[in-house]
This record gives sequence, C-alpha cells and structure tokens, in this order.
Amino acid sequence: MLDAVSRELPALRQAQEISELAVAAGFEWPTYDGVLEKLREELAEFLEAREEEPGGAHELEELGDVLFTAVQLARKDNLDAEDALAFVCEKFRTRWAIMEQYAFEELDVHAMGELAPQDLERLWERAKADLRKDRT
Repeated sequence: MLDAVSRELPALRQAQEISELAVAAGFEWPTYDGVLEKLREELAEFLEAREEEPGGAHELEELGDVLFTAVQLARKDNLDAEDALAFVCEKFRTRWAIMEQYAFEELDVHAMGELAPQDLERLWERAKADLRKDRT
C-alpha cells in the first residue's frame, strides 16, 4: 500500500502521505491528546538515545520518530506540516535579516560569526520584538 508514496518526494511530504494512507486504512490515534502524548514519548526516547550515543544511528532514528509524530500532530489538526515548516523558515530568514542589519549598522560587524552567542541571542530577541510591534 505504501509503495504508492514516491520515495523521491521530500521526507516531510512522504511522512504526510504515508500517514494519510495509514489513517485511511484505520491506523489512527483516536484523539489529538493521544498524538501529543506519543510526541512526548518520542521526545523522551530521543533524549535518552542522545545521552547514550550523541550523533549515533539510534539518536538519528529517534529524531526521525519525533519528526514523524509531529507530522501526525499537524495532520490531526488539519494542518499541512510542509506549509508550517516553510512558514517558520521564512520567519527565521526575516528575523535573521533584521539581526544582520542591526549587527552591521550598530555593531560594525562584518560577519555574524564574529558575534558572541549572547549577542546573537540579544539581537534575535530584539528582531522578534520589533516584528511583533510591526504586526500591531
């Protein structure tokens, strides 16, 4: 049944299509809270695997489980995970561009890598606050 989902698709799209086929066959969590609990469980397993062998195959597998379950959470809420991720990527790009502008104009920085982590965090929070103000 799952062979109908092309392996050539991006992984996020595959996850969405695979889950839709599974749901059509009756393999579904009965409630949104059930998916949320599964996400918590998968996150705990990921953190355990990370402690055991950071960067190892088991950690990679558990991260995949977290992501796959997050796709189920989106589907359960009638959201498109691809759209959600694309939206957040664009939001990140926008905030980063504002951070760069502040860094170049106010701190005379020529590359963001020149900044200390606390400076990056401060610029991030400022850009976030400025964008929030612009929406109101």
